[in-house]
Amino acid sequence: MKSLLRVISYLKPYKKAVSLTLGLAVLTTLLDLIPPWLIKIIVDRLIDDNGTSMIYWAVVGLVSVYFARNFSNYQRIMFNNRVEQNVVFDMRSEVYKALNGLSINFFENRSTGELMSRVNDDVNYVERIFIDGVEQVVTAVLTLTGITVILFYLHWQLALVALLPIPLLIWGACLYTNKAHGLYHTVRESAAKMNARLQDSISGIREIFAFNRQLHEIARFE
Repeated sequence: MKSLLRVISYLKPYKKAVSLTLGLAVLTTLLDLIPPWLIKIIVDRLIDDNGTSMIYWAVVGLVSVYFARNFSNYQRIMFNNRVEQNVVFDMRSEVYKALNGLSINFFENRSTGELMSRVNDDVNYVERIFIDGVEQVVTAVLTLTGITVILFYLHWQLALVALLPIPLLIWGACLYTNKAHGLYHTVRESAAKMNARLQDSISGIREIFAFNRQLHEIARFE
């Protein structure tokens, strides 16, 4: 939770853009819930073989909702990307500033490639997990809530049956998360080592060619 709050603090300078992004995400989610209802009206009218005018207006409404939804989603992506890039820049700047304040001993025990991986790759992953993750959680909660309300409004018995697998899905998600956490940590450590080795090899490419060590470096990298 502390890590999440710390990352969210980077959003404070961009409150307006963040509010617009979340507002557009909510609007897009709500618009996504309308088409199934309109399709239901169209199908019901076709089965009943009446209400031609209702079908016409339902189709017009369906097309209008799709246009509005796509426009809202486009604006959401634009604002979200702008916020993401600004936050990533701020985080990288702060990490770089922190690196410049460390002692020489810190750099002697770490490779340049590993430090570059922390500044570049790790910041990107933090942005994806926390910034994109917050928006996705809000969207998912709204979608689930909206669908649940509509299901219970239409047919509460069928809604209960439809919700039966949810505990199993939650258990599966928790199981996957626990396993993925360890694997994710391993991947990040491996990526840092790979970047370190790659940087060392490229920076010393003249020496590698001078001593004809290309095959050795390739085998070492693999």
